Amino acid sequence: MKALRGLFTPLVVAALLLSLYSLRGVIDRVATNPLEGHPVSIHLALRCEPPDPATGSNATVTIALRNAGTKPVVVQFPRGSRYTIESFKGDARVWSASSSATGTSIEAFVLAPGQTRTYVETWVLKDSTGKLLEPGTYVIRGVFGGEWPGQRGHIEMAPLMIMVK
Repeated sequence: MKALRGLFTPLVVAALLLSLYSLRGVIDRVATNPLEGHPVSIHLALRCEPPDPATGSNATVTIALRNAGTKPVVVQFPRGSRYTIESFKGDARVWSASSSATGTSIEAFVLAPGQTRTYVETWVLKDSTGKLLEPGTYVIRGVFGGEWPGQRGHIEMAPLMIMVK
């Protein structure tokens, strides 16, 4: 029994740290740019303001992309999708927003060291039928479609858990 108690504490601490990381909704991608030989450090964050909105109000959901490195980084959208944001109550999707690159060419931009690019969506706290959301726990998920050296494909961000009052 003592052995189980000794194992229980590290597991609880690990679960708590994981949940705090998940609630923060931040992903840090570090890779080496093979063309220039310098590290690329991109921070990607999913946020909701206010963090506990009231039913019938609006919430601002953002995806922030920040270059934490020392060199400029080229970010491109070769697959057309910039991002998708969805909100769920249990397994039911109650809201979604997305943005796609326009045209047939690859959209790209340069993110300077320390620079942040933010994508903003307003969530009117109603479901897809226009009904006010019920108070409770909702999960916001985000997928970012951009790529940069060392990062290919869509990036699923850590989900956010919010309480609608």
